[in-house]
Amino acid sequence: MSRQNAIDYPIHLVQCIFKGESFPECLLDPFDRIILVADATVNEIYGDAIRRLLAAPHRHLETIVLRASEKQKDLFAVTEVVSSFENLGVRRRRDLVVAAGGGITLDVVAFSANIFRRGIPCMRLPTTLVAEIDAGIGIKNAVNFRQSKSRLGTFSAPYAVVVDPCFLSTLSDRQIRNGLSEALKIALVADRQLFGLIEEHGVDLLRTKLQCAQGAELIRRAIRAMLLELSPNLYERILDRFPDYGHTFSPIFEFELSDLEHGEAVALDMAIATALAVVLGILDIEDAKRIVATQHALGLPIVRAGLTMEMLLRGAHEAEQHRGGQLRMPILCGIGEAMFIDEISEPQLEEALALIRSWSSGRIPELRKSA
Repeated sequence: MSRQNAIDYPIHLVQCIFKGESFPECLLDPFDRIILVADATVNEIYGDAIRRLLAAPHRHLETIVLRASEKQKDLFAVTEVVSSFENLGVRRRRDLVVAAGGGITLDVVAFSANIFRRGIPCMRLPTTLVAEIDAGIGIKNAVNFRQSKSRLGTFSAPYAVVVDPCFLSTLSDRQIRNGLSEALKIALVADRQLFGLIEEHGVDLLRTKLQCAQGAELIRRAIRAMLLELSPNLYERILDRFPDYGHTFSPIFEFELSDLEHGEAVALDMAIATALAVVLGILDIEDAKRIVATQHALGLPIVRAGLTMEMLLRGAHEAEQHRGGQLRMPILCGIGEAMFIDEISEPQLEEALALIRSWSSGRIPELRKSA
């Protein structure tokens, strides 16, 4: 990568920013004003504490409250945010936007900051596990458009990212599971030791909401694995991306299977991909059983009523369009190892779906020879 295209932004992993002196205040020094854009729930729980953290006698502070949900992750939300920027007279180099919330909030705010006056510096304060290890640490941001997930987006590096595991203590168990699904994803394609940590300590990670030594280690390893995968190809000039594991069919699942969270959709996708790898003779069935057992232990779904072959075929087609005309689906050849495939037949998908349904009922059927 040429020097002018190099990207450099700090990611600070800190503990309990509201206590002691762990928050990197030097990040705020260059700015006259902070524009805090916070998810409504985050603002209710942490808003006052975050404002005290960002405040200084020489610095003004404004707050924008955003109601974030997958259905509201669209251009209407972007218009709301940029209109607030316009009303506040946000300036390109003297003001800092601080986005506080989960992945949806970070996406909407980062997208808005990137298009307003061709770019306002934006610092991310992720408050969910998905955001801390995945959505909040790369340079992509996007919003949904016409029933297509993340169809409109940009690449923009954050000014900085501050990750604090203490935010996770107020999350629901379901949100913790969502984040663990993303941790499992990167573990399966890039870090066998991280998978072992999740496999061994998954129940404790859920029980403590990662407020334990293993939780801190999971966050460190997941961020490291993700950045090692992303950093050579931040702008996705190459569309072979192992972090796309679990994201071939999941965009369709997330829109069409009711009341499904992002991490749950990814878990369903990973289960199908695991079964498909077995059907193709690429993944050992004992490894597959370990993966499915770990998803079960975490309370993540492996199949769901309403999941159809039509969804799988449409998901594969949409993935091809997104990946430049080729499927380039990451698939496991071992735990911590992956490869790409470009072709899946309908009979293979049918067999994979039948296999995962059998696993969900506790049976491991004899496999037919792959078509």
